[in-house]
Amino acid sequence: MAAVLESPLWTKLCHNAKFEYKILAKQDVHMAGWEDTKIAAYLLGESRTGLKDLTKQYLGHVPVEIRELWPEGIANQPKELARQRYEDFYEYGAADPDNTRQLWAVFKPRLVAEGLWPVYEIEKTLMPVLAEMERVGMAVDEKACNDVRTRLFAARAKAYEAVYEVGQLPLSFNINSPDQLEKKLVELGAPMQKLTKSKKRFSTSADV
Repeated sequence: MAAVLESPLWTKLCHNAKFEYKILAKQDVHMAGWEDTKIAAYLLGESRTGLKDLTKQYLGHVPVEIRELWPEGIANQPKELARQRYEDFYEYGAADPDNTRQLWAVFKPRLVAEGLWPVYEIEKTLMPVLAEMERVGMAVDEKACNDVRTRLFAARAKAYEAVYEVGQLPLSFNINSPDQLEKKLVELGAPMQKLTKSKKRFSTSADV
């Protein structure tokens, strides 16, 4: 099986090949010769690239969700029971790869017709690189991060002190309360202009 997965002569149709690539890499299997309907959907301008969403949109049927078959979930179930129950769901298990196959038959001609095939090839080339970056992670300077955290907390404390002093606020005032902050800003004559979505008070969001 590893030889087939690693051979570019055998095309593997995936939806989110990066996930499959990372799982197989843990077994020292490096998948090659694959196509990805998720990447294709993204390049074709789809904002929702989940397999179930694309199946509804392009194939015209509503796929079964695992929670419909197993409402209680499997997180706390014994492995033996989970395996037994999944054997009853062979149609569910076969649906995803079949839907992926059908979607690829739709997406590939569109990628070619819309001149996106070269871009798709670039995205494919980048996938193993991104997968390896996610698998390995990145080095973090813990001391430097803690130093930045300390400076930011100190700056926040100083800003809070200034706010309480300028506003002559009692210590009971909660600066993180939008209601209290809005009321005080109005009292101080601040140029409050934008209302909240509920239109019950002026907005105090950061951008405003």
